Amino acid sequence: MGAKRQAKKQFEKELELEKLRNKSAAAQQRKEIQQAKFDAMTPEELAKFRKKRLKIFAIVGGVFVALMVIGSVGGNDSGTSSSGKTTVKQFPATIEAINVINPATVNVTFNVKNDGNTDISPSCTINVKDASNTYHGYDIFVIKEPMSPGQQRNGVGPITVTKQGAAFVTESSISCTAETSDTTSNAGKAVKIISINPNKAPLSDFDSDTNSWYWGVSLRADAKPWTRLTCTQTAFDVSGKEIAKHTYPANVVNDGTVIAYGNNVTSMPDTTKAIAKAIKDVKVSCHL
Repeated sequence: MGAKRQAKKQFEKELELEKLRNKSAAAQQRKEIQQAKFDAMTPEELAKFRKKRLKIFAIVGGVFVALMVIGSVGGNDSGTSSSGKTTVKQFPATIEAINVINPATVNVTFNVKNDGNTDISPSCTINVKDASNTYHGYDIFVIKEPMSPGQQRNGVGPITVTKQGAAFVTESSISCTAETSDTTSNAGKAVKIISINPNKAPLSDFDSDTNSWYWGVSLRADAKPWTRLTCTQTAFDVSGKEIAKHTYPANVVNDGTVIAYGNNVTSMPDTTKAIAKAIKDVKVSCHL
């Protein structure tokens, strides 16, 4: 990736990282306040609190506030609410990273996406362990702030590992579910493009650092921040003939700006000089 494209992508990442850092600091402050409340409790109050097996953990690292439930959580094993109008549906989720923070605790970074067509507040069960299952732990995170269709959230939460075995954790799993009346998927649903190339930048250009030509445009979409998309840019010559096409995973940030998502992913791919010079128009489509 050339200097121009790298600088643009780095700038976009820095904006997101700065937001994450600011919100992470707020999360740490909330955690300290909550800990102070625990310290101020009498043994009787603390015992009563622990008996409920609940504690509030604020995760604001750019994402959400979660309710972390320690231990097993009761529910309807049939997967259907008593009213019969909603069902429990599973939603796509991944573990992004696991970091040891002390001998008995790991921090788990995870991601969940709403691929349905209604707002949801999913609960995510995360399990961690070593290969022999000698050291293990789990917690359940309930996302209290509703997620709109297409939105994805990243969060970081601590999990206690048995026998002070945090350093031995090598395996993990995640399952995110939510009660919903919607049994459909929004996968493939088109998203409205608000603007293409709002800065009126060249549709193609030469990168002197990599000695290569590239093409592509910036865009904005009618979607909420943290919505995950798949976008396709198609280039046409003066006669309207398609001469290049590029599809890539993308993420929506504030004001609807769409950026390429993932390592070594770009919205501005390399091409030949002939094609770059021939591009006269670029059309864009994005879907969930």
